[in-house]
Amino acid sequence: MKTKQNMNSLLWFICYLMLFVSPYSTEGCKTCRHFVLKGEPVAISCPTFYTDYNLTWYRNGSDIPVSTERHSRVHQRENFLWFIPANLEDSGFYACNIRKANSSDKKYVQLSVFKNDNDLCFNETTRFDQKVFTLTAGKITCPLLEYFKDENNTASEIQWYKECMPGLLEDTRFQPLKGEPYLTIKNVTLQDKGNYTCLTTYMHMGKFYNVSRTINLDVEETPVKKKPEFIYPNNNTIKVDFGSHVVIDCNVSSGIDGLTPYWQVNNSDVDSFDNTYKEEFYEKQSSHGLLIAGAKFNISKVTNKDYLYKFFCHVFYPHGHTTVYIKLEHPVPNIHGYLIGGGISLVFVIVLAVLIYKLFKIDIVLWYRKSCHIFLFKKVSDGKLYDAYVLYPKNQVSCIYSPDIFALKMLPEVLERQCGYNLFILGRDDLPGEAVINVVDETIHQTHLDTLINGAGAKEYNIMDTDLFACSISLVFLFLVKTEECQIYDLSEQHNQSSIFVPTGQPLATDCLLGNVLNLQQVKKNLTWYRSGEKMPVTKNKHSRVHQEENVLWFMPATLEDSGSYECIVENVTSCNKIYLNINVFKTANGLCYNKKFSYTQYILKSSTASIVCPDLYYFRDKKNIWPVHWLKECNLFEDKRFLPQRDELIITNVSGKDAGNYLCQATYNYMGKQYNVSRNIYVTVVENPAKKNTEILYPRNNTIEVKLGSSLIIDCNVSSFKDYSIAISWKFNNSLVNYFFNERIREEDQEDSFFADHMFSILRLNITEVKHEDYGHHFVCRAGKVSAYIVLQRPARNIQRYLIGGFLSLVFLIVVAILIYKLLKIDIVLWYRKSCGPFLNKEVSDGKIYDAYVLYPKSSKVTCSCVTDSFVLRVLPEVLERQCGYTLFIFGRDDLPGKAVVNVVDETIKESRRLIIVLEPKTSSYNLLEDSPEEQLVLYNALIRDGIKVILIELAKTIDYTNMPESIKYIKQKHGAIQWEGDITQKSYLTSTRFWKKVQYRMPPRYSASSELPLRPVTLNTPFRQDKDEACHFNDSG
Repeated sequence: MKTKQNMNSLLWFICYLMLFVSPYSTEGCKTCRHFVLKGEPVAISCPTFYTDYNLTWYRNGSDIPVSTERHSRVHQRENFLWFIPANLEDSGFYACNIRKANSSDKKYVQLSVFKNDNDLCFNETTRFDQKVFTLTAGKITCPLLEYFKDENNTASEIQWYKECMPGLLEDTRFQPLKGEPYLTIKNVTLQDKGNYTCLTTYMHMGKFYNVSRTINLDVEETPVKKKPEFIYPNNNTIKVDFGSHVVIDCNVSSGIDGLTPYWQVNNSDVDSFDNTYKEEFYEKQSSHGLLIAGAKFNISKVTNKDYLYKFFCHVFYPHGHTTVYIKLEHPVPNIHGYLIGGGISLVFVIVLAVLIYKLFKIDIVLWYRKSCHIFLFKKVSDGKLYDAYVLYPKNQVSCIYSPDIFALKMLPEVLERQCGYNLFILGRDDLPGEAVINVVDETIHQTHLDTLINGAGAKEYNIMDTDLFACSISLVFLFLVKTEECQIYDLSEQHNQSSIFVPTGQPLATDCLLGNVLNLQQVKKNLTWYRSGEKMPVTKNKHSRVHQEENVLWFMPATLEDSGSYECIVENVTSCNKIYLNINVFKTANGLCYNKKFSYTQYILKSSTASIVCPDLYYFRDKKNIWPVHWLKECNLFEDKRFLPQRDELIITNVSGKDAGNYLCQATYNYMGKQYNVSRNIYVTVVENPAKKNTEILYPRNNTIEVKLGSSLIIDCNVSSFKDYSIAISWKFNNSLVNYFFNERIREEDQEDSFFADHMFSILRLNITEVKHEDYGHHFVCRAGKVSAYIVLQRPARNIQRYLIGGFLSLVFLIVVAILIYKLLKIDIVLWYRKSCGPFLNKEVSDGKIYDAYVLYPKSSKVTCSCVTDSFVLRVLPEVLERQCGYTLFIFGRDDLPGKAVVNVVDETIKESRRLIIVLEPKTSSYNLLEDSPEEQLVLYNALIRDGIKVILIELAKTIDYTNMPESIKYIKQKHGAIQWEGDITQKSYLTSTRFWKKVQYRMPPRYSASSELPLRPVTLNTPFRQDKDEACHFNDSG
């Protein structure tokens, strides 16, 4: 027996373990427990996210699936498990086996069947908890009835009971909604707390079954009402994308009924200002029971002009009115990509600027001096007379260019006559008979620059430069402006002039900010009133009939001569604004208590309860002035009970067309011990009620929205419907209510209904606390009666614009840097490439040529004139290019065989050479020798005309005169340029890492594997040659 009890305990433990592990660990199930009264039907859904699946129901512990026959009391119909009706023995656990194409899953639910409590129509365990607030309109929902409809999808009528007792609906405050599972309660009281039972019937296989739900209703007191307070906006700005759709709520928290906030822009109602603007009003109750009045401002598409205005939300209450605004701004772009692109662009600009300066430094400095000196007006104040002292060797006739011609003719022509400099040239500017030492000593101290000219050319040496023109890179203009008088803006010229009116003999108080002409703050100390055309401001003496008190202009009372234009000036440190007000003081018409020309216009709806407001009494209401307002119609008293005065309003019930006309409201105001009458004339127009509108879902509109994974989201379902018909709204997912499908992650909040003159506006919010992968792509359906609309969540598209801009700028930067590096390091790159890639290419020389270069140079028998050239050609070139670099050169006189004709040798070897090296020296005689040489004529003919080989021109001096050169040499110089030898013949001259030899190697052909053909060369030539010339020459700077 004891063993059997232990087994039963173990089985119960396993069941509870399955209850808490299986069902509750499954996401998507808010509650996996279902309960029902004995004898009533119940339908159970499987808690799953899947939308396309096959499902089979089992009783837990059984391998036999539930029957699918509709005649069976317990059967599976579609994907639901039905008990028609449920018995006590049906209590227990049930499993739904879910099968998809490539997977399967199993979920668990628990069903509990209860009997009614003694003498009651319900069981306390099966009750649903709901809550309402006192002094408001409450609503009770009969839950979980969506499955119990007939074949026409129509639900049976619902009967309501309180504490199982009939007669609930005899109280007119309780009104069931036809065709919907709701019971509304008007003016909820604490006595309405209790158990409410809703009862309907369900027909199955020709038999009716009762379906009941019991609601445990809790009633809480509404919090104490308070004065109006704006919840939103708060004089703030919001960032909105151009072209987007924007909805802005103006919410006012108040304990005062009937408050209606409204939106204005540029002193006009938003509906009349722009056809893209739309305004809707509503009232709702917060979770704390506080009444919230709101106006929803809808901008269908944001345009550029919408960023210019401030949108004001106004609300009037018995003691005055208050205003807040909101302004639209362009969203701040994500500047991360732009910063990266900007940084790269800045680096590119700097590199480009440095490159331009390096290449065009001289041109930039000369242009700068020419352009900026007219702005500087800087005078030379160092006492120097000359811009340059010219020092040159005299009588050097044997030189190529005579220094006398250059110093005495070319320099003065260019620098003095064309450029305007002042030069001192000894022998031209000194006085006869003066000692040379004295002249040089005096003039050199009066000169900014010394110019030294040698025999080979002209050089400049900056000995001292004490006053070069200097100009700032940027000019900074500091402009400090102090205005003695502020600038006046006449707003009347901009059609912003305001006008007010008052009967003669009555007091008037007006604010400078009337009509929100300007949005000014903190102006109490800087606001002054003037009568237009007068220089003296209005007095601030309260005993004066017309005076200013704080920001308000008072007339106590107003007389006919007070009519005219008035202006208030609002000043601060940087601006001054002037606002014009036209004041009209008028007399009443003969025999009447009002003047039709000066009246306020108000509209009321026919067949409704409306109110007329006595306007502009704000400044006449304080602790000492709380007198009631008296009302007249057409200057007569009325005793109709439909008219009820209430503070500053006149309430009219059941408005008819006869209620239109002129109404006069009168009050009294005590000031300085004297009583004044204050009256306002209102012309009331009665308008017809607009036709009732059908139920319409304003949002969503079967659209999609982008939302990030893991973020929270609130989606409003906005429904417009009949005013007197409360529509039931719900959010569904996979044809199931979201509150019973998700585990609190996604839930719908309480429905909020707002009643307007012609319709009702309802909101049901869907609160998604965390967006997950399975939420994307599915329809979240908002259903309101017979209409529905869905919204689909999508992953946000990546904004690749900034990456494209940054990538493009980076690519441009890389290209520019690559070009710059190639330009600066082209020679080194090519030489490195030849050295590194030559072994891999293994390219055989197959052009049949033996020599890499043929060397052509001027030859002479005079040792003193050609030792530099001979040493360079016969010593330096072979040492570097042949021994170190591995090239094969042909040098006539060294590599030719004795006895062979010159013409034949030159003709053969030039055809067997890949390059032609021409060496020039700065001696005039060398040009003649080169021009008269038959070798030169034959080599240049073969190189330039017949074979077209590349030519390398080497200059052994920095300045070479090409005037007397052969035309072929001039052509080579123009086409290929020249390489200047800048070193002396020392140990350093043989280093291949110098710039000169890199340039020569760059122009030489690439070195791969050597040719199989080797030139025949006399053995004696491998030893030092021309010993006599080498010993006779003393090598100096050649360049």
